[in-house]
Amino acid sequence: MNGKYFSGAMIWGMNDIGKNDREHSVLLEGTEQLPKQAIYGRYEFVQKSSEELDLEETYGNKLFNIHTITLGTNRKLFTLGPIDLLLGAQLSLNLPPSSLQNLYGNAPMGGQVYLQIRPGLSKM
Repeated sequence: MNGKYFSGAMIWGMNDIGKNDREHSVLLEGTEQLPKQAIYGRYEFVQKSSEELDLEETYGNKLFNIHTITLGTNRKLFTLGPIDLLLGAQLSLNLPPSSLQNLYGNAPMGGQVYLQIRPGLSKM
């Protein structure tokens, strides 16, 4: 292995809160790992009830579809024994339904810069 690989996942989940109320979620993500750097993306879809968002007084019993797209990268700074130290950054774009845009905006964004400590890959 030359330190390059792709990993991906598709995950579905459902909260069954009774009374025929079900909230679904889907996560799609992929990472292109290069020898010292990774580039990744993630798409998240979740359904949230007005109760969970504390909006029952305004919206009654309603279910909201919320989407988020995240793109990021990280780079290995160095290895210290069995530990890798990485520096990364990511940007997320949130896409709330139009009925919630007066509260959250049209497409709120968030970003992070992070330092990651993780076990290094074992070499066999």
